Amino acid sequence: MGTHPASDDAVIWTRKALANLFDLDFLARHIGARTQFTHALQAQQRLLRAIESIRPPASMSIHSPAWRRYNVLNLIYVQGLSQAEVAAQLNLGVRQLRRELAKGVRAIAALLFTEEVSQPPVSPAPERAPAQAKDYLRCEELLRRSLALLEPLLERQDLTVNVAISDGLPTLYGDPMVIRQLIISALTWLLSDVRGAVLHITLGAEGDELVLRLERPSSASAVERLNAVRSLADMAGVRVELQQADAQLRLTLRLDASSKRCVLMIDDNPDAIQLVRRYLDGSAEFDLVSATSADEALRVVAALQPACILLDVMLPQRDGWELLTLFRAHPETARIPIVISSVLRQDELARALGATAILPKPFTAEELLATLRATSLPARLLVRQG
Repeated sequence: MGTHPASDDAVIWTRKALANLFDLDFLARHIGARTQFTHALQAQQRLLRAIESIRPPASMSIHSPAWRRYNVLNLIYVQGLSQAEVAAQLNLGVRQLRRELAKGVRAIAALLFTEEVSQPPVSPAPERAPAQAKDYLRCEELLRRSLALLEPLLERQDLTVNVAISDGLPTLYGDPMVIRQLIISALTWLLSDVRGAVLHITLGAEGDELVLRLERPSSASAVERLNAVRSLADMAGVRVELQQADAQLRLTLRLDASSKRCVLMIDDNPDAIQLVRRYLDGSAEFDLVSATSADEALRVVAALQPACILLDVMLPQRDGWELLTLFRAHPETARIPIVISSVLRQDELARALGATAILPKPFTAEELLATLRATSLPARLLVRQG
């Protein structure tokens, strides 16, 4: 994907779509005969994911052309900064910024459209938003990182931000990219058209909700700039409130903390993980997080303390038997129910090593849910460890 250049028509379409990324009415009209998209929200999500997909690895120099191109696209189209603001933030000339922007738009168009070449038209599927890659998230960590990203704007606009974050906050369960962009968009709204002022941010918990409040001086343009925040909030299932009092605006984002039971699936087969994700999609009882290696699994277990572990036996490096032994030997994980799920039938060994149950592959959605209901620990609000 993206190995061939996109047509001029596709580039023009992509440029207009990116310029109106958070205007779902425009995107609905703009889709036209494009067979890749069945509705505006799908087009919006694909564009956001395409931008995120060109994000370079953290090991690459921040001064590399790849990072420059990603930052230009992200700051202009996702965060809504002007070209002048982005040029100043990235220390680029206006001509150079426009060249990078044009290259970035072509790259996004290639990601979206080169696969349509030489393929027969496909009947559109029922209108449904694509499944999101969800995970457990620490909102306080996302907030701190987003503030660090916007530090140059704070300095340039002579702004002071008072931040109060409560201790022991529960985790979220959602699309990491969408939640991160929502927080960045809300912070960008907080800073827009404000200079030499004191801004206030609080993050706390109220019942089963995480509540993020941002307070700034009032202005008519600030109210108009909320469209991007509202669109991302709709994608993330976040409630938005805006209050005005004493020449101040207060934006409140209410995010549902996860009160479902956390199921950790440890399997190096992405198709198997995707199948279980589909089985649990829309479940009122369980959320899924996955790990594809033993080392990753050990980190996730320590952070989340899941209600149940769905463990494959055939893993690279350390196999499932070794992991099962490690989990049972450690006091922090000894009580977590572990379900061995494998094509190998070694039930006697599994139980001897401490498995709670066995769920042979392949299994149906009904068999999976029945096993999880019978074995999982009670639901609780997760407080993720640092």
